[in-house]
Amino acid sequence: MILSASSAETLTTILVPSDDPEKVELVRTIFGLYVESDMGIGGVAAELTRQGIPAPHGGAWNKGTIRGILSNRAYVGD
Repeated sequence: MILSASSAETLTTILVPSDDPEKVELVRTIFGLYVESDMGIGGVAAELTRQGIPAPHGGAWNKGTIRGILSNRAYVGD
């Protein structure tokens, strides 16, 4: 989760770690599959679905969901 406060002079972002270790491990798995394999975003989605890991809103994983996680500022440290 990102909490932000901004004014004309400052922008502060506070990263709050998840209290759900399963979600943390899932995000690590997604980044690991993407970085350490040659499967791409679609391949990562297919692999998670094949493993029976439920997508955040149920059903199968898709490229958009994986792309959203991989580009989430809370995870990439931007």
